[in-house]
Amino acid sequence: MKHFLLILGFLAGLLSTPMAVADIDVGLLSAMSRVYTYRGLGGQEARFVIRVENLAPDKTVNIYYQALDGQWLDLPANYLGLAGDGKEVWQASMTLCTLVYRWNCAAVTATDLEFSVRVEANGQVFWDNNNQQNYHLGMNDGYMLSPEHQVVIHDKGEIRCDTQMASCDLHGGRILLQNFAPLKTVTLVYSLDNWQTSAQVAAEFIDTSGSHPLNRFTNPGVQGGELWRFSILSLPANAHDLEYFVKYDFGGAVALDNNYEQNYRLGIPDFPAVYLRGTHNDWDVEYGYQPMQKVTSYAGDSYWQSTVEFSGHSAGERFKFDIDPVDNPWLWNYGDSDNDGRNWQGIAERDGGDIKILGGSGYYRISFYDDSHAYQLEKLSFGPFPSTRTLVFIQADNPDDEATFLRGGIDWNYSQTVRGIDCGANEEAKWDCAIPMRHRLGLDDPSRSNDFYLDWYGAEEEQGEVIGSPMVWTTNDGEFGKTVAEDGYGYTPLNLWGDNYWMLDAEIYCSSVAVDDGLGQHWFELKSYNGDGLGWEGDIHQANTPYASNNHFAQCGKTNVFKRNQDEALIFDLY
Repeated sequence: MKHFLLILGFLAGLLSTPMAVADIDVGLLSAMSRVYTYRGLGGQEARFVIRVENLAPDKTVNIYYQALDGQWLDLPANYLGLAGDGKEVWQASMTLCTLVYRWNCAAVTATDLEFSVRVEANGQVFWDNNNQQNYHLGMNDGYMLSPEHQVVIHDKGEIRCDTQMASCDLHGGRILLQNFAPLKTVTLVYSLDNWQTSAQVAAEFIDTSGSHPLNRFTNPGVQGGELWRFSILSLPANAHDLEYFVKYDFGGAVALDNNYEQNYRLGIPDFPAVYLRGTHNDWDVEYGYQPMQKVTSYAGDSYWQSTVEFSGHSAGERFKFDIDPVDNPWLWNYGDSDNDGRNWQGIAERDGGDIKILGGSGYYRISFYDDSHAYQLEKLSFGPFPSTRTLVFIQADNPDDEATFLRGGIDWNYSQTVRGIDCGANEEAKWDCAIPMRHRLGLDDPSRSNDFYLDWYGAEEEQGEVIGSPMVWTTNDGEFGKTVAEDGYGYTPLNLWGDNYWMLDAEIYCSSVAVDDGLGQHWFELKSYNGDGLGWEGDIHQANTPYASNNHFAQCGKTNVFKRNQDEALIFDLY
């Protein structure tokens, strides 16, 4: 869309930067707004995709929107990459508060959105303000697509390969289109050999009515944007890059998005997964080995990335990349014998030497690139995540293999007296005394993947027939025959004590809820809860806790060991 600079009334008197008069391409591609709520967790999520002509190397791209209090604010956008016609693609997102005292929301800020696009470059300001009307999007309208486009690839998806690198699957692809007709077909056409041959798969409409409350959005959107998904299964791992485009047929008319005749591309990854092993996790396969996150750039190249804390507890901190540490530890690993990390980057080679951390203790973002096997380190000035890995063990001799579940949080009286939050005020308020968390094991099991809180109340929505947060049965017997890493229960070197130690291994979000003792530690309460009529364990009188309680107390970021119905506690550093 070509946009001359058009000044709205609300801008009067605010602009000291010279205004542009050139015919410049600055335009909104798509926008989305949705409201979500789930047991005390709620908000408004809004996202925007923008196309910008490459006006200058240095520029700022913002969504300029009106807040609930009437002020006009800038929401900065981030650069994603280049579209097929050479235009830049940028993205902005924000979360507004729908509830008070939820996730540090001091006031409600959610609102229907009125906004425009503003770009500053070369001392000039360029706008897309929807022909002086601004854009409007209700807080729960779902997706909208610029009227200049009939269909676009909204998310290219991600390719992952099996551990034997025999085949790969593409999942997570999304298509955004205008809802022109009730009957339509949406098809992805693709090639693996530079279009010598091609194939196609049908996309499917995303029905969000049965999805988890945290993931729901209005589809089709109130303003006509409709989101579809696509996937491709069993791609050969040794194929060329995947290229594709989308074809949208609505009652005889056909629209395409082929990235301005360049098509979309995704590289086939070299590795099924990449894990970081080093001094930060004692090099051990089960004792905290860390999978890297697979990232796909806007151009379609894949790389692996993790943010790791090297705390300085080991002299000469270092690490390597291990591809299959569970089934074949160190058989397929990469290090660097030549550069040794001296330049904070290099080319990793198979069976290469350890890569040294030379910048001292702190958080590092580590990237490992598929095609070139290049790696890069970047030291961060602060910790990137509010969560911390925490282990809880409870020894319980259960009859007839009855499972052990964990319940917990913080005390309601403490919350009201110290935090000023009454967790008994209503049904939703009780979740203010629960601890947000995510399991690290068995995420293919809904009882874990849909378990968002350590709470006092039992099963969460879509968690299934459980009575709390499920724990894993463990032993320290290396000859047991089953392992936690491979079978989901059994032997783990994290268990140093014996049989029947039930384990929770989770990322705990402690900072906003857990009890700060003023000495740098965060605490939370817990008790085991069993079925078969056993229920709660008895009253506990643990020593040296932040306040008196009949429950166990655990520390965030530590290994915490208890016995059912007994007062003693063993708490020590995780690594």
